[in-house]
Amino acid sequence: MRQLDPELSAEFLEGERPSRLPVTRPRVPLRRRPFPLPRLARGGGPIATFAVSVEPGSDADIAYTPVPGEEYGARWRSRRPPGLPPHARQASARDEAVPHVERLAYVEGLGDTFVRTVSHLARTESTARFGLPANVFDARPAAARGGKPLITAWGAFQFNRGAWRALPGVSPTAEPWDCTAVEEIARPIRRYAELFRAVAAAGGDPRDGARGIRLWHVTPAGFRAFLNRGRTGGFAAAWQQVPAERRRWIDARLRSAGVGGELAEEQREVANLNVFIRKNVDVDAQRALMQMARSPDAQQRQDATEILAMLDKGGLAGIYKPDQEVPARLSAAHGVGWWLLIRKGREARLLCNDSGKTLMVFRKNLTRQQLVAVMQKLAAMERDGRRVSFRCLIT
Repeated sequence: MRQLDPELSAEFLEGERPSRLPVTRPRVPLRRRPFPLPRLARGGGPIATFAVSVEPGSDADIAYTPVPGEEYGARWRSRRPPGLPPHARQASARDEAVPHVERLAYVEGLGDTFVRTVSHLARTESTARFGLPANVFDARPAAARGGKPLITAWGAFQFNRGAWRALPGVSPTAEPWDCTAVEEIARPIRRYAELFRAVAAAGGDPRDGARGIRLWHVTPAGFRAFLNRGRTGGFAAAWQQVPAERRRWIDARLRSAGVGGELAEEQREVANLNVFIRKNVDVDAQRALMQMARSPDAQQRQDATEILAMLDKGGLAGIYKPDQEVPARLSAAHGVGWWLLIRKGREARLLCNDSGKTLMVFRKNLTRQQLVAVMQKLAAMERDGRRVSFRCLIT
């Protein structure tokens, strides 16, 4: 891997004036799908692309192989639980659902706290197994149960019949075990995202949203009370009105998920990664900033937030590859080809546009980690005040 240049290049590379504007095909930054999407096999057939916009019931699905001897989980093993029909999908291996849950949670754009909360919820509810029936599952008719309660909790998030049918788009006669593997996790995650957004819209921070998801999973009525109290009197006070034993239980699980830190630490994370998706930031730069915002390294998270502030305040007009429309037109207007914008051996370059605003261009072949290093260098320069000393020869 090439060593990152110790300083970003600030001097405009002299070159011969081209006889005409170079013909380029500007790259348009993606407005959606900030990260490459997983490719998932279905039923041993051809590989299908699993898109962010996949709807429950579509052809894209997740393939897995049940564990021999634990086709219905560690409790039931190979014995089908009472009342579960033969056509119901069998259980997957432990943690099989984790990568799929995290990808679907990530594309909701709600940040690392949401992803961790939902992923941990799948682990604690089912050890993140697809198709897992509850340990006390019994879906037989009342007469056959002999006074035992009706228990229909099933799947990675252990939604029972009533909770499943209450989800948007689900038939009032549907059973949880009749869905595809994608539906099994996608529909609950969408509901969790709605809860998280409702708390945020009412003034809550990411930790409040995580608490709300856990609270709803135990008592939807308790969540509604928490949301209404938080909206009117603040979520710190609303949380204190939740029964103490339940608060301790939920906070212990959030700490286990890595989202139970101090409020100040929670507020430092960028809660909605969609803020990095903008037309004046190249898609590779968007991905690097999102990786920084989700990093366990506090300095990387701070650097991502500072670059976002530079973009919002106008101190940074954009982040581009040199062959994209804005830097290509700027260089052509001053008689230099876009391919000469970055000096050989350098990774990036700061320029001034016609309005005197700074924009950054970076080399097209940088790896994600190299680009993260460039972003961190830019943030450090901004903090140190070195950016203002850069000579901009395009004015």
